[in-house]
Amino acid sequence: MRYILTCFLYVTFWVALHLGITLLFTELPKGLRKRIFNSKNRFFKVSKKEMRFYKKIRLPKWKDKLPQFNPRFNKKELPETVTDEYIEEFIYVTCKAESIHYTAIVLGYLSIFLTTLTPNVELWLAVHTFFGFVCLFCNLPFSMIQRYNRHRLLSFLRAKQKRSVSQADVFLRLEKEQQAV
Repeated sequence: MRYILTCFLYVTFWVALHLGITLLFTELPKGLRKRIFNSKNRFFKVSKKEMRFYKKIRLPKWKDKLPQFNPRFNKKELPETVTDEYIEEFIYVTCKAESIHYTAIVLGYLSIFLTTLTPNVELWLAVHTFFGFVCLFCNLPFSMIQRYNRHRLLSFLRAKQKRSVSQADVFLRLEKEQQAV
């Protein structure tokens, strides 16, 4: 009974810690958040090789089957007009969400060091290792989805901005032609 209670407390601790990480990352000062969760940071760059891996594991097919925790960017309820600002905010949110999931994974494995504080190291090493794997397998797919979506959003934003620039060029040429006449 004691071990069941301990495991229940342990699970509760990890759920609270995960929510705490989310709250902490959300409540950081805005300037710091914008610097840390910036898609231009090397950590958030997604390579073509990585995208091929995501396609190989069929991530596009199963990513929408996992729960989504951000109602503002629900694909089923996209705004009628998608602005550059909306896409940039979406990209920022993918960086923040990825950081939250990776932090949970790292903390999951750091908990293994807590086994040295327990009287029954062998038992608790097994428990901490198990929960480390649970953190990994529960968070890694979401991190991969964030990276996949961010790469696609950045590509879409670049193409959208390029179209806007070319449309603006056409408009400016037409304006000059009209002024010349």
